[in-house]
Amino acid sequence: MSVETLKLFFSGYSVFDTDSQGAYKCNILDSDAVLENKISAYVSLSALNEVKQRLVTLISRLYAPRYEGVLGVDMMICNSSDCYWVHPCVEVNLRMNMGIVAHRFYNQFVSPYSKGEYHIEHFFEKGDAVENDNLMREKYPLVIDDSMIESGYMSLTRVEEYTLYQIYVIISKK
Repeated sequence: MSVETLKLFFSGYSVFDTDSQGAYKCNILDSDAVLENKISAYVSLSALNEVKQRLVTLISRLYAPRYEGVLGVDMMICNSSDCYWVHPCVEVNLRMNMGIVAHRFYNQFVSPYSKGEYHIEHFFEKGDAVENDNLMREKYPLVIDDSMIESGYMSLTRVEEYTLYQIYVIISKK
């Protein structure tokens, strides 16, 4: 009988936007290279790579012997009075989280020549989600080529009269 050694690996970045109060707006859907470039506008690539490598090493020791599955680490770019820096571990999620879903969605369903946004929307009144869905379909018609989304709007959740929460994407060409 052999025991397979579990391997921890970095699968990619997830970047999201917030409003002026820090509330979540949407995840950015784009390639890891573009997301890494966005992050490196605030912190150096060498610092980012060092944080990434140290996290892989530490998490391999702490979690890999006892946990098998998806794991996400929430990090944050912080701004002190004179510089930006990486907070390397705000939270460890031992589950599929929004960032992982957004990252996988982009890689599996969006054309590499496109970018987009992954939204989670809350509606306060019944019927508002249906109205929003109809407006978005009209404003951003969906274009699919070779089984990949090139541009447009797509709801990832069912939208009905009673819907109060919706997940959707808006994709555009780069």
